[in-house]
Amino acid sequence: MFEIRPCRDYEEYGDAIFGIGQYFGARPDEQRLERFSKVLDIERMHAALEDGEILGGGGAFSFDLSVPGGTLPCAGVTVVGVYPTHRRRGVLRALMDAQLRDVHERGEPIAALWASEETIYYAFHPLAGETVASSGRRAIFGGVVHLTIRLPDGTLTLTPEWMVRPAAAACGVHPSPRLNVARLRDLRAHLDAVLGSSDGDSSPIEGVNDAHESPTTGLIRRAAAPAADFQRSSPGDGGDAARASDGGAVTGGLVLDSEGGAS
Repeated sequence: MFEIRPCRDYEEYGDAIFGIGQYFGARPDEQRLERFSKVLDIERMHAALEDGEILGGGGAFSFDLSVPGGTLPCAGVTVVGVYPTHRRRGVLRALMDAQLRDVHERGEPIAALWASEETIYYAFHPLAGETVASSGRRAIFGGVVHLTIRLPDGTLTLTPEWMVRPAAAACGVHPSPRLNVARLRDLRAHLDAVLGSSDGDSSPIEGVNDAHESPTTGLIRRAAAPAADFQRSSPGDGGDAARASDGGAVTGGLVLDSEGGAS
């Protein structure tokens, strides 16, 4: 039988929060727990225990909710989770029952859980065009902000935030590359670094003409395109890039062919 009660100390507080925190790959340290306890009182964090072991937890912020004509005390339900070893055993139901009884005893007429929905606008996402539940939690990986979303089967996953913005719908596949000068320079610097780091390769400056074909980058060569061989592209079609007579994009002596390769 499960025991549900408020946490008694920081150790229980941290273990109860870890009921949801583990799904985000982080156990809160002492400094984080101390900061969090300033907005979520220890006694408002309930823990589920079995034989003295914490199986999950659920907390509630204390705040006032604006309603027509004034404000009312409200319990802000938060950090509710159960350890994966004890899911589907009634632990969550017992936690919520105990928490709502506590809310009633405190004279709070409202308990609220903030949640949101997001639409996947990026056309190449498996759930493109669908509306998904979002916890509102954000994480940064590789300098990119990710949102935590819940898939239809209940799995939590991270999705780049820009994919849920309407502008992401404009992303598409084009028959020829549309890269601005800055991106082409980045590409050239990357290719030079790759070629220069291979054993036996010549330097990335003098030896580019002699580069061997790579299964990743393809054949790379320097090309000095004649002036009559290309014309400037429109400002919306790649910035300072130029358009080659065969449909490829030309800039700074680097040619991108119409098939997407670099030459």
